[in-house]
Amino acid sequence: MISGRLSLAAPAGWRWLAGVDTDPRFALGQWERGRAALVRLGCRFDAVRVADGGETAAIVADLHAAGRPVGPLLVDRQTRTSTWLVPVRRLPSWDLRGTELLTGDDEAPAILMPPPTPGETNGMYWAVRPDGSGRLTSHLDLAVALRRVRPRLRGPIGSTRSGGGRKAS
Repeated sequence: MISGRLSLAAPAGWRWLAGVDTDPRFALGQWERGRAALVRLGCRFDAVRVADGGETAAIVADLHAAGRPVGPLLVDRQTRTSTWLVPVRRLPSWDLRGTELLTGDDEAPAILMPPPTPGETNGMYWAVRPDGSGRLTSHLDLAVALRRVRPRLRGPIGSTRSGGGRKAS
């Protein structure tokens, strides 16, 4: 349950993203200072982290070409990963090579997110910023796009760093 009120001055995407925490004002305060904040998974969304072999833009283009919605998408240049916000869904398995499903059930049920603004914070930026609509990328759509895009890219995709989720080998 959310305690406290979210600032009405904060953009809708900020309020939606911070609203999953027990104290959304903390994340909003961090973002207002230009800092990243931990945001809880498993309430409104989970996340799929993808080892980025230069495929993020191609996946977004593939999803758009297929007429599929693309929800918030976080890119981390330091870890060379992209993190897609996906619906909370208890999948029996997630087995795409070079990806990791992160959920609220994990040891670390939150991920670090920069302010949902243009620009970078510590090497992280939003390729698709949350807009407050609640739109997310479907697990199935992401999996299909990954399978379509990867054969067109050079070389194998490496594994992601462990983050407490179910990592596919």
